[in-house]
Amino acid sequence: VFLAGACFGSVAAYAQVAIDLKGSSVIIPGSISAPSTPLVTIGSPGLDDTTVLSVTNTGGFNATLTTGDGNPASYGGVITDGTSTTGLIVTGLNSTLTLTNAVSGNTYSGLTLIGDGTTASTLTGGALNAFSASSAVQVSVASTLDLGGFNQTIFSLADGTNGGGTVTNSGVGAPAVLTINGGVATTFSGAITDGASTTGLTLTGAGTGLTLSATSNTYSGLTLIGDGTTASTL
Repeated sequence: VFLAGACFGSVAAYAQVAIDLKGSSVIIPGSISAPSTPLVTIGSPGLDDTTVLSVTNTGGFNATLTTGDGNPASYGGVITDGTSTTGLIVTGLNSTLTLTNAVSGNTYSGLTLIGDGTTASTLTGGALNAFSASSAVQVSVASTLDLGGFNQTIFSLADGTNGGGTVTNSGVGAPAVLTINGGVATTFSGAITDGASTTGLTLTGAGTGLTLSATSNTYSGLTLIGDGTTASTL
């Protein structure tokens, strides 16, 4: 793992690190190795504007960044692929990560997994299209994908660990739509619900399909299937 950033005091204490996974999966907060020092510690709450500038993966293997320690985090940097894909896991009891990079800044194509299937974790949109449109999203039991009052686009939606969690919209006075546009068919057994405002669902792109296998979908926003040209299925 390569880290570049400003070092303050001890060689083990970095602020706003640029993380290149270099083909190795990493868990933060925690101590990770780097070419420049034997050990570098990225502190609480993990992936956050106070700790990380950017995330990519120029290694020869696909790799994942796991983040969360039970504290709220907000990240406005970018998460991108390099020569290999980058994935994101949000986990930890009551961990919440809000992505605030506006207008498709996050373009990584590895899996996004929310939760461990036991404890509650949340990934929230803090800006328009803050989620990666190229990433397949899996929401685990007890965890949440929250639109945050902003329209979001993802590659696909499916169950995570131990089944499906919740898709909702906590934005106050801000109806929002989740668009799925990956061209693959998936099944989601969790619940799509309204939050503080309505949640809508759009399926678009040739071959995009979603099977909702539960009876707990209570969202009241518009459901739009297809773009009038290519075939999508709900």
